[in-house]
Amino acid sequence: MPLCVSATFCGAAMPIAFYGIYGHVNNYWRPVLQVYVVRILWMVPIYAVCSLAELVLWLRAERGCDACERWTAVPGALRDCYESYTVLNFFYFMVTFLEVHYGEPAVKVLRRGICPPPVHS
Repeated sequence: MPLCVSATFCGAAMPIAFYGIYGHVNNYWRPVLQVYVVRILWMVPIYAVCSLAELVLWLRAERGCDACERWTAVPGALRDCYESYTVLNFFYFMVTFLEVHYGEPAVKVLRRGICPPPVHS
């Protein structure tokens, strides 16, 4: 039963994610930012496939497959590595967005803060 539910949601998430990825790649009007968006959107299919593979290996290991028990950690490790890469790309996206939007380095924008500097009269 958990395998059917997991496969259903994996199958539902993949076309939606690929549609979003295709939309960004097809309309590459702001490549400086969209390269990060595409990398972040790849998280959905990678996470879904790795989680499904880990579940399949875990279920087979519970039924007595010793070889499957050894490999159960591999999809989880791949998923965790790409999750870390996605967090890094989100950070780069935010920094690049600040630089593109304000026209100056992100450090200056962040040091200045949300409020404009006070005007002395």
